[in-house]
Amino acid sequence: MLRSAGGVVVKGRGDELRVAVMQSRYGTWVFPKGGFEPGESAEQTARREIREEIGLSHLICKGSLGWTEHTFERDRRRFRKRIDWFLFEAPGDAEASANPRENALDCGWFAPQQALPLLSHADQRRILRRALSTAG
Repeated sequence: MLRSAGGVVVKGRGDELRVAVMQSRYGTWVFPKGGFEPGESAEQTARREIREEIGLSHLICKGSLGWTEHTFERDRRRFRKRIDWFLFEAPGDAEASANPRENALDCGWFAPQQALPLLSHADQRRILRRALSTAG
């Protein structure tokens, strides 16, 4: 089984709450995530992937959001992947910037009611709902 970690990044509160979502090289709208590097914890991996893919740093980890698991096919081979998810809070003035070299074609800050239907995968919509219930 492949392992990855990723994060839901929020900023603001109440009506000003925004969620960072990126468009991957596959055209899907997702949260930043990626594979572990040697010696990294799941939280460290999520934090690094967020920084590499959408340029956000100085994040406060608000806790684990659990994990998701899915299968996919690549080069006629079937893979199973587990992704550990974390909730991060960014500073109010944080600006996301997509890094095409890291599989991010576009990104932005979206109100939760915009982000939910934008996300391409049902498991990530569930993770966002969990994050929103935690973030208040």
